[in-house]
Amino acid sequence: MEIFSEIFLFGMIKGCIYALIATGFTLIFAVAGILNLAHGTFFMLGAYISYTLFNSIQIPLIASILLASLLVGFIGIILDAVLIRPMRESHTYVLVLTVAVAFAAQEVILMIYGPQGKNIPNLIEGSTRVLGVVISWHQIAIIFITLIVLLLLWLALRKTKYGIAALALSMDETGARFVGIESENIFKLVMFVSAFLAALAGAIIAPILSITPLMWDMPLMKAFVIVVMGGLGSVLGSVLAAFILGWVETFVGFIISPHITGVLSLVILIGFLFFRPSGILGRRI
Repeated sequence: MEIFSEIFLFGMIKGCIYALIATGFTLIFAVAGILNLAHGTFFMLGAYISYTLFNSIQIPLIASILLASLLVGFIGIILDAVLIRPMRESHTYVLVLTVAVAFAAQEVILMIYGPQGKNIPNLIEGSTRVLGVVISWHQIAIIFITLIVLLLLWLALRKTKYGIAALALSMDETGARFVGIESENIFKLVMFVSAFLAALAGAIIAPILSITPLMWDMPLMKAFVIVVMGGLGSVLGSVLAAFILGWVETFVGFIISPHITGVLSLVILIGFLFFRPSGILGRRI
């Protein structure tokens, strides 16, 4: 029975990181209608900026993670305003541009930090037993941080005027503009939230994974898989798909081999594209 407890707990932790990555990716697609291939770069920058703030400027770790996520959120706004907004209607332009930004950011990080992996300490040191499984306090913190952030995001989307405006834009941009919604302001806010969530995911997983210039491609690929699984534009679907994927990958990793989880994600992606392209929920936000 202990192995099932391990699959449940470690799959949940993986699902938490996937959910933070994928909800931002889904949100910007649902509202602005763009696929941001630089989304994994936000994940990477969150980790590197947290590392820099903590090690070079000596800012406390929790403050470093929060500040790094906020800074990356503003970088997302700048990216949208300077490069994406002028040609947002051209999906090909946005795809090519954002993937170019991702590779450019990788090379800049490589020049500044080098290829060697970096690490930051755990938010909370030590470990405990949950359901008979030894789990670190940092991993427990990841679960709580993710659940709180996702709850706040849900409340923001459902209970605030900005969230309702984003919902309206995701349904009918022309109609939303007709009733007075300032779409560009909402696009900026959504880009900020999208980048913030990805950066937060990169920062809180950094004590577990090594921080490297190549770490941006994995979250981008997982985000694609989860968005298709959950239903294009469905934030709730993405959250459900993130945890399902986390548990499935963990199960296969424990029972068969951890080396095939990457291939498994692609098999799941192809399966959904063939048999249920609308995803689990198949609706926006």
